[in-house]
Amino acid sequence: MTKSTNALRNNITLLFSSIILSVLFLEIALRIILPIPIKWTFPQESYDFDPLIGHGLKPGQQAYTHDKTVTTNSIGIRDAEYSPTPATGIYRILALGDSQIFGNGLKLKDTWPKQFEHELNQSDTDKHFEAIKTKYR
Repeated sequence: MTKSTNALRNNITLLFSSIILSVLFLEIALRIILPIPIKWTFPQESYDFDPLIGHGLKPGQQAYTHDKTVTTNSIGIRDAEYSPTPATGIYRILALGDSQIFGNGLKLKDTWPKQFEHELNQSDTDKHFEAIKTKYR
């Protein structure tokens, strides 16, 4: 073989070796840096058709959002049962929104409406607050 053929072969070998080592390095670095993938547990939450808003959570279900439990009440809200009118001294806050309100992948107590409710109830002893949340779209 000629000198130029050997040089070409060496350059190609060096190129592919560099690519392989770079990919291996990135794989190891990403496994260390990135969190573990989302764990999915089934069944996932179910929805019913709603002619007004498109869809809503199915009432009375036990399911999961990723790997966290979802329990919906009799009207399809991911929360405890609520009376139609609050008792005296209870102030209600309605959080209406998307997956950020619903808390995809979170326990109910870790959703921001429930954290907000907890903070309000810790800050004022004269009043009691209920943050009711629902997934709208």
